[in-house]
Amino acid sequence: MKKKIIIIGSGSQAKLLCEGILENNFEVSAFFDNNKKTKNNYLILNKKKYLLLKRINQLSEYIKKKFFFICAVGSNYKREKIVLNFEKLYPKIKWYSYCAKNTIIPKSVKIGEGSVLMRGVVINSFSNIGKHCLLNTASLIEHDNIFKDYSSIGPGVKTSGNVSIGLRSHIGTGSVIKNNIEIEDNVVVGIGSVVVKNCKKNSVYFGIPAKLKKKRKINQSYY
Repeated sequence: MKKKIIIIGSGSQAKLLCEGILENNFEVSAFFDNNKKTKNNYLILNKKKYLLLKRINQLSEYIKKKFFFICAVGSNYKREKIVLNFEKLYPKIKWYSYCAKNTIIPKSVKIGEGSVLMRGVVINSFSNIGKHCLLNTASLIEHDNIFKDYSSIGPGVKTSGNVSIGLRSHIGTGSVIKNNIEIEDNVVVGIGSVVVKNCKKNSVYFGIPAKLKKKRKINQSYY
């Protein structure tokens, strides 16, 4: 039986995920977005109409029927807030982890619930990807990496061996991280940076080599 999945969010990340889930031969049953700006009760993707749920109490019947959910929100802070709120309201919620068809993931790699691995992602042996992480297109994760919950990387990021990326931290598109580097919680590394030293929490780093640019709050935008 096909897994039936509800996507939380209705933006570009949600649409990309929908296409990928269908390629994996699973069923997208509906989207959920309680943003007041969404006027219609449906989304049309590739000429197909999908139900757009707007009230969180509408989800109880799907929880009972053991549908799977996945949070397609790009912001690490917002994704964490949404997931924790859903788990508080619905302790029995089941999260779906998405891996695109052409990802390369050895058996020794651990992927946490709700995480998203987009097309072309390669993860090498004994790495551990936490819950609700987002690894974007064509990123390369070397051996023995640790990605803590709600962390994310942009397209084309490369990490060397034994790298640790902290809670809610984000690595910008095309960045490269040297081996044995620790990036602490709530860090943003700017696009195209080369990280050769550890990065302290609640900070923004940028450049070649990456240097501390400023401090940041947990809920601030990436750039």
